[in-house]
Parts: sequence; structure tokens; C-alpha cells
Amino acid sequence: MKFFDVKRSLNVLAVSLTLGIMAVSFNSCYDSDDVGGAYYTFTGETISSVLKSDAYSNIFGEFCRALDTTGIMNLLSTYGTFTVFAPVDTAMKAYYRDTILSYDPTVKEFTLEKFLSQNPGRMQVLKEMIYYQIIDQAAYITAVFPEDHLEEKNMMSRYINVSFKNLGTTGYITVNDNANIVIKDKEVHNGVIHAVDRVLVPSREFMAERCAANPRFTIFAEALYRTKLSEKMLKVRDESYKQPTVFRNQAGTTVDTPKERLYWYTALAESNATLVEKGIVSDPTNISQAIEELREFAAEKYDPIYPKYASLYDDIENPNNSFNRFIAYHLFDHMAYENGFVYNIAYAETYDPEDYIVPMAPNALIETRERYVQWNKYDEKGNVTGVNRGYRPVFNVKSDGSFVTLMDKVFDCQNGMLYEIDDILLYDESVQNDVFNKRLRIDVFDLCGEMMNLNLRPTKMGASSDKEMWFPSDYFDCLSYDDEKTKVDKPKMMNGSIQLQGVMFYLYGQFDFTMTIPSIPEGTWEVRIGIKHRGNALAQLYIDDRPAGVPVNLSETNKKYKNAQIKDEVTGETYTYNPDNGWKPDVYLRDEVTGKATSILDEEATAQIDKDMRNLGWMKGPGCITQLPGSTKFARSEANSTRFILGQFEFGEDMTHTIRAKWVGEDQLVDDGDAYFGLDYIEFIPKALIDEEGRD
Repeated sequence: MKFFDVKRSLNVLAVSLTLGIMAVSFNSCYDSDDVGGAYYTFTGETISSVLKSDAYSNIFGEFCRALDTTGIMNLLSTYGTFTVFAPVDTAMKAYYRDTILSYDPTVKEFTLEKFLSQNPGRMQVLKEMIYYQIIDQAAYITAVFPEDHLEEKNMMSRYINVSFKNLGTTGYITVNDNANIVIKDKEVHNGVIHAVDRVLVPSREFMAERCAANPRFTIFAEALYRTKLSEKMLKVRDESYKQPTVFRNQAGTTVDTPKERLYWYTALAESNATLVEKGIVSDPTNISQAIEELREFAAEKYDPIYPKYASLYDDIENPNNSFNRFIAYHLFDHMAYENGFVYNIAYAETYDPEDYIVPMAPNALIETRERYVQWNKYDEKGNVTGVNRGYRPVFNVKSDGSFVTLMDKVFDCQNGMLYEIDDILLYDESVQNDVFNKRLRIDVFDLCGEMMNLNLRPTKMGASSDKEMWFPSDYFDCLSYDDEKTKVDKPKMMNGSIQLQGVMFYLYGQFDFTMTIPSIPEGTWEVRIGIKHRGNALAQLYIDDRPAGVPVNLSETNKKYKNAQIKDEVTGETYTYNPDNGWKPDVYLRDEVTGKATSILDEEATAQIDKDMRNLGWMKGPGCITQLPGSTKFARSEANSTRFILGQFEFGEDMTHTIRAKWVGEDQLVDDGDAYFGLDYIEFIPKALIDEEGRD
């Protein structure tokens, strides 16, 4: 859903006609000179030289004046890889006008000089606005634009959103919801320029402020204020964080480190109209009455599950209060883009992908999947203008097929974004007993909002955001370790790698790390951890600081047992057998004539392998996780992708658990490799369902 501020809107048609009359087009131009290192100027066509050229002086004159005034023009003349969304003159003048009028509505002069003179802090505002138009890590032509957001952040550490939804009607690609690319793809030596008809303005409002300004979400905004959850979403970045200067992995290769530690948030919200449609609110114009009706609804849903907190009805700032719990279940601590809710590259095409979100509500989870749905389009006044259809993230899919659908994004704010949802999002008794009464497999990145804010779970193989990165201690809230001994590394995706959601952590060195695991519904659950075997480490695993069995061998099977393979007496084929965990390949029935294996699984023999592994405290990798969609290589068939069973534990209200892995030595049977712990996912299954669990 897109909402436009009428005061700030531009006459797109006028801009387009002006540009059309000038008959200017951007043609590719490459300079073959190789000048080497960054921040050296060079001869040839650059972004700065194009913007200042006579051919474009009547298009980008105002933007050039701003670049020269701030000194940022020099940056765009240097060696580098930039994408610049350059506002045309009418866009810059509209930006000055709207900013000046918001400060003093009587002013009649809308110039750069007036903009700067009106407030002493305007020079910094101008710089931040310009940095918002620039990506300094990649040059994107429109042919490679994804439908959602560009993979590299701009110089203000924000993503640039991209949409093709209006391309068929207006002929323009839209960026950041309301700016059109009116001239595209001017390629020069140090990057790409796209002309836009509106300045991309960084929002300075926080979630509740931005929400309160939208007439369709005033009830949700008031709920954020009254519960004080608005105050829990005020952080933007960790100012105490200092980027490590350099880090080299064990191969000696220089690895990126996070430039910053960000605090971003996502809200899933029902509109006023939806609250009325669902019979919760009677009059959306009476905010106080609507809030009281919403409080009564929340108490009706949550007090039966948490009876000891029913007495907190009036204490709505308490996290255990039903109303606070209801609103907090709509919030989580990372920026989630539409294509980032469910990541399905690690699954077979026939598998229904699922993922999980840890919300701000205590002891809760949100399940997210994808479904083909239709949802309404709205104008800025809330009128339905059409219908969208396509695959969308949905939440808490019940056994009867019902779910809550993610509709369009409503807005960005300074440190987050809000999406509209089409139904009431609850973690009530029916959701806990239906949606979450099953095996839960939670990607380790789902527990780390810091990772999601860095966009390090790429949406496709080969994405520029897919990079190796090392993380210093104290970077994560859910992971604790001493980085003098424990090196936490996120590797790149690889064609031969089989990982849940395509990503994982490698922890190496003489590691000792502890992870806080999420809360799940009350009951007895078996807990497992998805492990990738590599190197030659022995590790002791703990849950709540209690040893979980004897030390486990993390050695890469094809290294340790390369000379200890078993020969099949019928076919003569050999295969690896791991005596440490009992791993053997699945067994297939053989043709009675040729003796060759068929594609029919020998259920009895394969079940015995699974049973033998469980007796040793292990399981094969899931049969549903594959290398790439359509791949025939699955985690179940890879000896180095296993699950270690930590044991069975009680979960419930106010019960948190931790998992710890500690290096306790080297495997002396291996003469090469390094100590690695490959941390992929955590898995939970109700005790009552273990016997009927499938192989996926």
C-alpha cells in the first residue's frame, strides 16, 4: 500500500514533458583506462562530469549546486562503483519548498540559499539527503533491479526500494514508493546515473510518529504509545560500536567486518478498517473507545493462556499484560523486506518453505510461509483502487488452511517499516495448539536480528549481498563468545553447500560460544542442533550448562574415513560409514536380475540406519533441504550435514534455555584441517510426535 503526501507530490507529467522536449537520452559509455585504487581521480567520463556537463545542465543544475556546496561532488569524480539517483531540477526545488514551508509557511523564496539560511543544521541535513541518493558499493543498471530492494545500502545505511508495479501504466520504475526513474542507465567510468523526479528523503520519524500520521492506522499508533512499546523502537544504531580494522580468515584472506551495528524494526499492523471488519472495534473515529475495545479483545484471547497475569489488565506497560502482549506480537527487531520473510533457495521446489520470526512479545513465535493470494490496493485516502495477485508471505498457517496475509508496505520510518496485514495476528491457544504443535526448524539467522539488518541472507545465488563476514564479540544479543578464541564467520553460499535458508555460521579456533534459544509453546520438546562437519574438532555440547552427552566429533567425514569405506558385496560399490554417529547412506531395493540399486527405497533397512543413529544421539540431515531448487542433492544424503540430539527438555512461561559448544581438543585421527563448528539451525519437536516423524 502506498500513501503520498499531497504537499510534497510533484507533477510527474510536467517533469516528463520537460525531459522529453529536451530529447536527452543516456547512452552507455565506458572508459578503458584502469586507474587503480579508490579515491584517485582520473580522466574520462565520470558521474560528476556528466552531471555538470552542458548536455544535462538544465536537468541536474540544482543537484550539482547542492553537491558542490557540500563538497560531495568531489567523491563522484573519484574511482569507485556508484549508483546515483539524481533528482532533476523540479524535484530539488520541490524538496527545498516543502522543507522551507514546513518550518515557515509564510516564506515565498524556495532556493538552496534560503534552505540553508533558515536553520543552522541544514547543511548536515543537505549532506544526509545527498548521501541518501548514492550507493557507493555497486553500479546497478535497471536491467538487474530486483522487485523489492537493491542489495547494497545507500550511504545512509538504508536500502533503496524498487517497484515495477506502475511500469505498465506509467512507463516508469518506481523507487522508494513515490519517485519515478524518468531517465535511466547512464553508465560511466565510475558508476551509473538514474534521474528521478522526486528527492529520496530519509524519514526522520520513528515508528509510532509515522504511524500516527497515517489516518488508516491511528488505532495501532495509539496502542504503541499507550503500551510504551513506541519507546522500545527508538534506537537507530549502536554509537559505541567500532568496526574492526581488519580480519583475515584461516586461509589468510581478508574478510569484511560489519561497518555498523543497527537497530531496525518491523511492524505488522491491522488497519482501522480491518479492526472494524473483524468486529473488534465499533467506531474508529473514537480512539479511546477503540483502544478499550481492543484491550478487552486481547484479554479475552490471552488471559485463558496466561491466567496468572489476568490481574494486570490495567498495567498495559507490563510485557505480560494481555494488551501489551497482543501489540508486541506485531513487532520484531529487524528490518524485513517483502522478499526476505521466506527464503526458499535451500528447499526443493516441491517443498512448502517455512521460516520463523521471534517477536517482541515474550515467549512467542510467528510462523511465516508463502501462498498465492490476492490483496487490495489502496490510494492515500484508503480507497480500494484495485487488486494485486501473487505469492506473498503469510503468517501462522492453520490446519484448516487459514492464515494472515502480508499486504503492501505502508511506510518506511527512520529505523523500520510497517506492513498492513489482512487479519488479526494472534498467538492465542488455537495458534499454539495448531500451528506450533509440530516440528519447528529455526534457522540460526532468525535468532539474530543484527544479521537480518545486514541483509546477509541473500535471496539468490550470486547476489552481491552474499559475502563472507566476520563478527566481533558483543555484536549479537543472542550469541556470546570471546573473539580471541572464537572466530565467528558467516561464509558465502556455495554451489556445493547444503544449508537451511542457504546460510550458516562457522565458529572456529578454540571456540566456546553460548546461544540463547527462542521460547516455544509449553510442553516437553526434543531439542536438536543442525551441524555442518568440517575440520578436526572435538566439541562438548551443553544445554543450560549441563553436558549433553560425551564430546562429539566434528571431523569432516570424507577426510577422516576416506580409507575406511564399506564395500557393497552385491554391486561392488563403496560408501562411507561413520562409526562416531552411525551415518550410512539410505538403502534402495535392488533389481533381482541385475543386482543394481533401483529408485525404490528399502524402508526397513533405511529405518534401521535411522534407529541406529538415534541410539548414538544423531540424526541425518532433513530430506527436504536441498542444494538449490530442483537439485537432486539433499542434506539427508550428505554425511557432513547432521543433527545432534541435545535431549528432551521442558519449555513454558518464563523458561529460557541456552546451548553451548566448547572446543575440547583435536581429533587425532585427522592430520589436516582446522577446528570448525558449523552452526546451521535449531530444531524442536514435541515428545509425543517423535515416533511418527518423517524424514523431512
